[in-house]
Parts: sequence; structure tokens; C-alpha cells
Amino acid sequence: VRVGRVRETTTAKETLRAFRYDTLANHFEVGSEWFLLTKKHETGEIWFRISASWRPGVFPNWWSRLGFEAVGRRYQLAWHRLA
Repeated sequence: VRVGRVRETTTAKETLRAFRYDTLANHFEVGSEWFLLTKKHETGEIWFRISASWRPGVFPNWWSRLGFEAVGRRYQLAWHRLA
């Protein structure tokens, strides 16, 4: 992956800092994930959120596509839960 974009915005109520990971060419997933960190100024509360957008990419053979379909979503959800 590579960092595709960085965002930083500040208002009177909150500050948001974020970066986006994008997949590289020929990866078996095509898409991106935003990692967002928001701080509420009034309370000091901090929120971390991941927003992902993916679709299957190019697979070199049928069995790698089958394996991805069998376990890919499970590992995507585990990654988001553990992060």
C-alpha cells in the first residue's frame, strides 16, 4: 500500500486528522482505507475510525480467487476489529 492522501481540519468543536492507504497495482484487492482520528475540544474525547472501500482485484489463477472468497472477508473484518 501507499499513502494516497492526508487530511487535517480544525473547527471550534473538533480536530480531524486522517490518512488514506491505497492498494498498489496488481494487488488482489483494489481500494482504500481511511484512518481517521477526531478530537472533540469540549470534552477531550478522542475517536478512532476506519472507513474502507474494497473490491476484488486481479487474481493470478482460479485457486487464489477461491481462497480469497473463502477467507478474505473474514480477515478484513478481523483487521478492522483489532485495529
